[in-house]
Amino acid sequence: MANEPEIIDVPRLIEPKRPSDTVDIDPELLAKAEALVAGLQPQYLTWVQEDLDRLQVALDGARAAEAAGRAEAMQPVFAIAHDIKGQGGSFGYPLITEIGGQLCGLLDGRLDFAEEVLEVVGLHVEAMRLVVAERMEGDGGKAGQRLKRGLQAVIAKIGG
Repeated sequence: MANEPEIIDVPRLIEPKRPSDTVDIDPELLAKAEALVAGLQPQYLTWVQEDLDRLQVALDGARAAEAAGRAEAMQPVFAIAHDIKGQGGSFGYPLITEIGGQLCGLLDGRLDFAEEVLEVVGLHVEAMRLVVAERMEGDGGKAGQRLKRGLQAVIAKIGG
């Protein structure tokens, strides 16, 4: 048959360049790094409190902005929340990371910042302050999970 397709075997040029599935990490070096991070945990509580203060100032500034300028005014709120989200889990506060992640998800790409949205952002800031004040390490237990579910419910209510 003259019309049979020709099969061309293409070499896989990318495969040899990808990193291997196994990573050789020095266990002693890893233990030192983990000890260093654990030693910074008390300082983290000061750092995150300072970040939460900056977050509140940024949110207050966005609340004071004209409706047409709120999207721009909310950019620092997103940036600070993103930083907070990135640090929590490293220092034993994954609940901060989860709440910060929810907040970033609410803000990312949003152009409409009506009063009800700003209220929900404020609730997230207050929730993170509560996690720090109550030292809700890990998932925060039952109280932490209720807090997270409550924030998810208010996001759903405003269509976030």
